[in-house]
Amino acid sequence: GVGAWLALEDALQRYYQDKSGQVQTLDDYLLLNVNLHQRVSRHIKISLSIGNVLDEKFASYEEGKTQAGFGRSFMGGVEFNL
Repeated sequence: GVGAWLALEDALQRYYQDKSGQVQTLDDYLLLNVNLHQRVSRHIKISLSIGNVLDEKFASYEEGKTQAGFGRSFMGGVEFNL
């Protein structure tokens, strides 16, 4: 059959310490992610996922530096069950 899910991912009140020891704040964000899938036969299911549907701009802090988050992304898949 056909299926779908929606997921909200949020990040609020995020802080980090920069190289000079000052506490910095990252902007809050809310991401909407969607997955659609369709079983096309007893053994095969296809899917399409869209991450960050609204193309929200956000940053993360990893390994001592801030990094821009991913923009909208697409991923397709085929699942085989034997």
